[in-house]
Amino acid sequence: MKNWVVFGLVAIGGYWMYSSWFASDEPDGNQPQNTEQLASNEDKAAPSGEDKAATSKPLPLDLTGDRKNKVADPAALPGAPDPSLKLHDRRKQALDDGNTVLAESFAQRILAKFPDSDAARWVHFERGRAALQEYRSLKWKKEGLKKANVARKELTYALFLRDADPAEKEDLRAVLAELAKVVIFSPRHIDGADFSYTPKRGANLENLCRNVFPARGARVSPGLVAEVNRLRSPNHLRAMEPIKVPRGEPRIVVVKSEYRLYFLLDGAYVRDFPVGLGREDSTPEMSFRVVIKQKKPDWYQEDGKRIPYGDPRNILGTRWMGFNKTPTYSGFGIHGSSDPASIGKQASSGCIRMLRVDVERLFGWTPLRTRVDVVP
Repeated sequence: MKNWVVFGLVAIGGYWMYSSWFASDEPDGNQPQNTEQLASNEDKAAPSGEDKAATSKPLPLDLTGDRKNKVADPAALPGAPDPSLKLHDRRKQALDDGNTVLAESFAQRILAKFPDSDAARWVHFERGRAALQEYRSLKWKKEGLKKANVARKELTYALFLRDADPAEKEDLRAVLAELAKVVIFSPRHIDGADFSYTPKRGANLENLCRNVFPARGARVSPGLVAEVNRLRSPNHLRAMEPIKVPRGEPRIVVVKSEYRLYFLLDGAYVRDFPVGLGREDSTPEMSFRVVIKQKKPDWYQEDGKRIPYGDPRNILGTRWMGFNKTPTYSGFGIHGSSDPASIGKQASSGCIRMLRVDVERLFGWTPLRTRVDVVP
């Protein structure tokens, strides 16, 4: 009996040794077969926590699809070729050669000599993309929030690139909306982007926006300040409770080819809205100022006949922001619409139409004398 027990123990030991030395070379089916497969599996592993948040939203793409880092083709532009293209090409060559000092020298020359060119917009875009990457790494740290504001300002320039890929520009708008939410519409304060103000008893937000805030670099409207601070309305300012006031000068840019209106503050994106435009391309491409604002406006037809607010024939909707007269144009402005289906189309007599909820928000954000640029 004893011999049988010893024999059994030896057999079991032999089997274990065989498994350890030889069978481990065979693929298990539940383990990666080599380091390449292991690396592949690690790449596919879902990130968790803050890492997941940092990688869930991609950085903006090149904005020109497979035409990487190329500005508008000079042959496709009217008139003489853009002289900034030569500097742009030399800057790109310096980057390709790894000469960042020379590339930065060309970038500075482009920004100084051709600030409104596509070449300059590319310089801003690439700087904004780098700042965005830093913000994504630092997140809510103080320095990270500063980078978010830099990224918002610099990336805004790319919205007006003439040769940008539409799908990638849509991705860029989503990134800018994310940054505006962090910089403008969050309670966090960012050096240079806003300031804190504690209203005294009896203070009026309308008066503060008109007479106090501009001296501190904020020509903002009561509606925007109220929305930033989540006040029920501009009339519900709470005494002795600090509020956040965004700095900057407001500006509206309407891009006709996109049927889109951009609201900017200090030259940086805050929000965008879809719009309708004039029939037969009748919305003029020029700069205006908002000189009149009306709630529940009456509409005056070309023959001077008044159509009161509430009349089904009144096409202005609930808000009207009229532009200044010029030697060539008069009667143009931004208004609501009784026909939501006309948004995104050429359907008006030349004015800029908006959905009701959008025009009411924009109306509250826009002070008188705000500049409006209508571009192709």
